[in-house]
Amino acid sequence: MLTFSFVQNSIRSAAFNLAIEEAIGLHLVSSGYGAGLRIWKNPFSIVLGLSEKAEDTILPEILLHFQESKFSRMIGFEDIKSETNLNLTQSRNDNFSKNFHSNLAQETFGNNQKLK
Repeated sequence: MLTFSFVQNSIRSAAFNLAIEEAIGLHLVSSGYGAGLRIWKNPFSIVLGLSEKAEDTILPEILLHFQESKFSRMIGFEDIKSETNLNLTQSRNDNFSKNFHSNLAQETFGNNQKLK
């Protein structure tokens, strides 16, 4: 059985990491890999599946920290909303999209394999 591991030390957003994980997973399944391990880290975040409801899955005291309230400054909601940050994020996402497949293939599989 083919396996892989992909350890990254860079801190990226949860959304960014999930997008990478999805792309890797799709490629690995189509390439005959049966197992894989990817370790990643991101800022304090909550990740839910499509069918999960936050109120059923997450403790209320944890969920409070993600709601816009007196805690919002503490976890950076205002920074996330700022136009400068949004522009930087969009620019980073545009650059990421252009180079994602070639860079990911090289990082994960070396120069001999390419993502479809």
